Amino acid sequence: MNTDPLLAEASELNYLPSPANMKFAKLQEFRQAAYKHLGKADDVTFELTDAILLTRNAYSLADLSLSPIFRRKWPSIYEALQDSRPHRQKLMQLYIKIDFYPI
Repeated sequence: MNTDPLLAEASELNYLPSPANMKFAKLQEFRQAAYKHLGKADDVTFELTDAILLTRNAYSLADLSLSPIFRRKWPSIYEALQDSRPHRQKLMQLYIKIDFYPI
């Protein structure tokens, strides 16, 4: 089982239905689908993506490696960027399809 609560299955979390929980479930679903399309180096690429989104002032890859979200050592950022082969078309379709607002 993955330690990231945003990648956990909704059934594992036993949430009561509410607008906030439904949005959280949609976010989980989106993250699971996105993770599946990252290709090689998916774990480190996913952590790097989270670090990019959650780090306010990152002026270099070294800054991102210091983010508490990125739990790896800084050389793995370069390896991830070199090894990552995301399925761009599938990710773009996923980004276009996701809709968090109607709830």
